[in-house]
Amino acid sequence: FFNDTATTEIYTQAFVGSVRCVQETGINAEYMGYKMNYITACLAIFLYTVSLGSCFDPDIYRNTTEQIKAHGYLSEIHDVTTEDGYILTVIRIPGKESEPRPMKKKQPVYMQPGIFCMADVFTAAGPKKGAAYFLVNAGYDVWIVNSRGTFYSKKHIKYTTRDKEFWEFTLEEQGVFDQRAVFEYIVAKTGYQKVHFWSHSQGGTQMMAALTLDPEFYRKRLLSAVLTGPVFRFDLTKSPFIKLMNYTKFPQLAYEMGSYEFLPYNPMIAISLVWIKYIIAPLHYFLIMFIADENPTVVDMDKVDVFFAHFTGGTSTKAFKHLIQLTEQKGFYKYLSLIHISEPTRPLYISYAVFC
Repeated sequence: FFNDTATTEIYTQAFVGSVRCVQETGINAEYMGYKMNYITACLAIFLYTVSLGSCFDPDIYRNTTEQIKAHGYLSEIHDVTTEDGYILTVIRIPGKESEPRPMKKKQPVYMQPGIFCMADVFTAAGPKKGAAYFLVNAGYDVWIVNSRGTFYSKKHIKYTTRDKEFWEFTLEEQGVFDQRAVFEYIVAKTGYQKVHFWSHSQGGTQMMAALTLDPEFYRKRLLSAVLTGPVFRFDLTKSPFIKLMNYTKFPQLAYEMGSYEFLPYNPMIAISLVWIKYIIAPLHYFLIMFIADENPTVVDMDKVDVFFAHFTGGTSTKAFKHLIQLTEQKGFYKYLSLIHISEPTRPLYISYAVFC
């Protein structure tokens, strides 16, 4: 269709990726109780094809493992089952394709994304700036977790996403059950008895809760912890989005109305967010400022379209409600259920160094 062979290849790859995206989303959508109609599917293909041709960044339509392999790194997919039955998809980057075989043993690092984010958040910036690649280049064995309830971790040994029980978790369950299962899995696979931990946002919140509730385990398994932007005192947040959610009590209302999944991944929304960069570029700054960062100029705008192409990954309404509750408290509290609503105080997480 095009005189330029490279351009033709870009559009062809985009189209194939679009069809696959629609197929995968259709399967996932049907699994959740609804189906994507034909018109929506065709529109998704069209928008993905045109948007890929205009920006020439194929990472937009690649999933995590495809991004990793395209940049010359090894990639593995592991399923980890938690004590309470959730099946987590974990992405491993053991090294580069160019490394000699057999590969030498490397110290493992467990990477935990924040709320609404998937493993892509650590690879979206590419091999020159992505945190996951930075660690691999430094000689580490990297394991990135997709948290329960996100697009890639929607399986359970007993429940489906149609069941309310599937979504009955807060950041506490994510910290206690998910992290413990992943730590044990990494130890079993690598032979290392202790693992480094690297997190972003809620990933650090989960670790702080876990350190309080399961200190003996982390004395045995945690080598070090790097918590980037951890949420501890949410009452100090400057995010207009969080303030709005707290003021309107929207998560609570959504839960009471039977909406147990919050901001699930939607390819049409993701594509629209990608398009914003090329149609109304300043709006990307506004979105970042509205959601997370009062100073969006510190964000790598060259790759922001790749990030938005994989945002949001979703979570449970209950987990998000837990974070919103922290905006009303001057401390780090457990989830407030209706049973405890009249109590003057609630159990408090008290994080401390457990491996000194």
